[in-house]
Amino acid sequence: SELTNRLGKAFGMAVFREDFAPNPYLPLFYGDDPTKHAFDSQMFFLTEEAKQMRPLSLKLQTDPIIHDQSLEGDRFFASILYRKMKFISKEDHATYETCYRALMRGNFLPKPDIFIAVTASEQTVVARIKERKREMELAMHARYPDYFPTIARSFNTWFKFLRRHHPVIVINTDDFDFVNSNRARDKTC
Repeated sequence: SELTNRLGKAFGMAVFREDFAPNPYLPLFYGDDPTKHAFDSQMFFLTEEAKQMRPLSLKLQTDPIIHDQSLEGDRFFASILYRKMKFISKEDHATYETCYRALMRGNFLPKPDIFIAVTASEQTVVARIKERKREMELAMHARYPDYFPTIARSFNTWFKFLRRHHPVIVINTDDFDFVNSNRARDKTC
């Protein structure tokens, strides 16, 4: 989100972002039982993305935009929750995929011109979760210590795959921490 905001300001571009705050399932996913709430949480995000399609496509008719998090990224996250973490059942994942494909069929948005991959090692991700001190993330880390490392590892691998089909700029925040380093922040834009 920090990079998205900085890029939007620097280039005068409209920013469309995935807003996690109104997701009523997210605190339950992190704080209660992820196996009960992962599917509902992901479907909420997919629905929010669907709501953004019309204003996003209208804006794209006249101006470039920054979209944080892409539909492709949301889909990949849902697949991690299914395949790697086993938080989503096979049946629920099939339902998610059906909805995703239906949304994409009706989606007249062009493919992104470029993906910006913000990466970090598993150790850095866990350290930042602890630094940030968000209760629900700390609760998830305590109960499922492999959750955040699995997410980091999976996305770092996905970005390598994504490079085969799309232009991708990778920013390794282990070495370039634009959130906590003034020097790195000044170089961002």
